[in-house]
Amino acid sequence: MKTTIFYIPKMDCPEEEGLIREKLRSISSIETLQFNFMQKEVTISHQAKDLPLIQEALKALQMGAELKSESYATKEIRLLELH
Repeated sequence: MKTTIFYIPKMDCPEEEGLIREKLRSISSIETLQFNFMQKEVTISHQAKDLPLIQEALKALQMGAELKSESYATKEIRLLELH
């Protein structure tokens, strides 16, 4: 799973959030969307292969979306000691 943060300068209210949610609805690999109106950011958890689709969808909204950062989620692995 990949986490990508986009800066969206024209996003400042729930109406723009709704537009973004609707535009991204068709991308099935998106697991979560988190919106921060103060920072004008949307954080998206998704499959890495779909980043180009996400970028195209956000660009089509003409809200000035810019890729801010990307990271890969890591699963915490615990080693259990057998006694």
